[in-house]
Amino acid sequence: MVHIHISTPYSKEFFEAINLRKQLSDSKINYQKERRYVTLVAIHNHKMVGTASIQLFTTSVGRIKEIVVLPEYTDKNVEVKLIRFAEKYLNNRSKTKAILFGKKAKTSNTAA
Repeated sequence: MVHIHISTPYSKEFFEAINLRKQLSDSKINYQKERRYVTLVAIHNHKMVGTASIQLFTTSVGRIKEIVVLPEYTDKNVEVKLIRFAEKYLNNRSKTKAILFGKKAKTSNTAA
């Protein structure tokens, strides 16, 4: 079973998530901006298998910056679980309806 949770900024897990994104996508990492994002991690059997970042605009509006999942886990709906977790996270922060948006990435290993 895949478990999703929020990574602590600048923790070992946080940097592992960023390194996973560097491995699986073409995007450049801006560490100054990363500390302002909420970093989600997907863990399966004590191994990080995916990650996503949420950029918060307001209490109830956020954008998924990027989702990456190890290729061998793409059939386990990890992307969907990360998106649902992000939606719940925003809904729990907001007294109004949360809005989460993103865009389709260029590489085959990323979504949102």
